[in-house]
Amino acid sequence: MTIRLSDLAQRSHLPLYDQVATLMRTRIEHQEWSVGAQIPTIDNLASEYGVARITIRQALDDLAGQGLISRGRGRGTFVAKNLGDERWFRLATSWKDLLITSEGLARKLLESEPVAGIDLVEPDEGLAADTYQRIRRVHSREKVPYCLIDIYVAMDVFEQAPHEFENQLVLPLLVERMNEDLASASQSLVIASADMHVALHLDIPVGSPIARVRRIVLDRHGRIIHLAHIAYPSRFVRLQMDLDINNAALPCAS
Repeated sequence: MTIRLSDLAQRSHLPLYDQVATLMRTRIEHQEWSVGAQIPTIDNLASEYGVARITIRQALDDLAGQGLISRGRGRGTFVAKNLGDERWFRLATSWKDLLITSEGLARKLLESEPVAGIDLVEPDEGLAADTYQRIRRVHSREKVPYCLIDIYVAMDVFEQAPHEFENQLVLPLLVERMNEDLASASQSLVIASADMHVALHLDIPVGSPIARVRRIVLDRHGRIIHLAHIAYPSRFVRLQMDLDINNAALPCAS
């Protein structure tokens, strides 16, 4: 049975042209359509996806606005950008990796304000500080919004260097100022959809898939001195974990 996009459109809240543009972008990312390749005609794409020609034109306009394709009258439409290296973010699985993955980012401060700690911490995560400084920033790489991040720093720690915590990378600052007091760090990732606030700051459509990371750093007294909520466009995320085969009990071949 042939499944056509038009049959599934009602299952998504995104406009049909946006769904088509996402499918085309995926083909570019997977290099089914490589840089310099001419993509099929509007008629062929309309037939393939089972949508109207105007929907294909709108999708192509979207891709052209992102700089992914180039079009010329009488020449056709060609892939203009390689997306193979766009998955910049590798979810860190060690403290050392966390410090490395923060390098090379431009930072834009959006807000900085004190908030109560009681509502921030979930059960069994650790002890909450009475007050945290919430620092909201957008991090960018190569002028492309990379993540929207809400940083929470325990107020007594923040007050040691307010300007630095607002404008510099937080984890290296914690290492510099509190290394002997740092006890543990953890993070988790879930796939979610971009709300209006995230979409605005990351320049993506509302409802686009994003990776939400929650990061926690505890001191030696079990107190959460740093918590972060980070939203990444899903197309930037790559999850890679090393599996320690040497310490695993493997089944014997028979």
